[in-house]
Amino acid sequence: MAVPRGTDSVLFVDRSALVTLGMVADVPDNVVALVDGHLGDAAVWLSDYPWLSHVISTSMFEHAMSSSHLGNVVSALASGTHGRLLDWVRPTLQGQRIRLTHASERTEQLDEMVAFFVENGISKDTSQQLRAGADELLVSAFYDAPFAAGAVSKPIPRTLEVVLPESKACDIVYGLSDDFVIVRVRDPFGSLSRGSIVDAIRLRSGFGKVVDTASFVAVSVARDHHSDVLIGITKHAIHPPRPFAVHMFFRDSGKRRVWKLVDEDSNQRSFASFGDAWDES
Repeated sequence: MAVPRGTDSVLFVDRSALVTLGMVADVPDNVVALVDGHLGDAAVWLSDYPWLSHVISTSMFEHAMSSSHLGNVVSALASGTHGRLLDWVRPTLQGQRIRLTHASERTEQLDEMVAFFVENGISKDTSQQLRAGADELLVSAFYDAPFAAGAVSKPIPRTLEVVLPESKACDIVYGLSDDFVIVRVRDPFGSLSRGSIVDAIRLRSGFGKVVDTASFVAVSVARDHHSDVLIGITKHAIHPPRPFAVHMFFRDSGKRRVWKLVDEDSNQRSFASFGDAWDES
């Protein structure tokens, strides 16, 4: 507690220091908790400490990816700008970028993603893990996010087609960097909440299943504008214990984008957005 700290400092804390910080009224955002155990321990910490948004397993330090990963985390937290998640895997990223306006398009596009990974020497198991993770995120983007954003009054059945405007399509990037195989999914709603993420990790359902198989997951949400989720799985074989990291960044966009249902029939829900044109490339 006597260590000088400011907005450009990053605090790495263990279990005992985390408990001490839990008794402080004004806890800074740039705290990274180091977990000796498993993902279940991280889920408990994230649930017990509502201000905690960054957890890294100590086993991460035993692997070559730790240097670049920690560098990205420190840079994002110390700058206060959070940056763009894809910057974490540039400049060596090689891959594809696609935009989806229809929920029904995702199966074909995800199959193409798996084929791309396999052709580039990634194992079928890893490729399928990323496919499952990306599908979870896309289902959330097309079906859960509109409801959370207030565009519809009740949840959308998964059997219906959902259509987004071309200018606000779901944006997907997948590829390989020096250390990782990655997929990043961005939806245009910005309705993903910390509570929903933590609950999913704790219950290992939905988004929690994504975290359960990844080397790291980073989430960046600009409220009412977009939610970005980046999943990274190391390209190299890893022996137990499996390293993992969870990072969450939330910020208020300042201006609200309003979504409305513009076409509703028995088999389809189409949406349009209204408001400012603020965006982040």
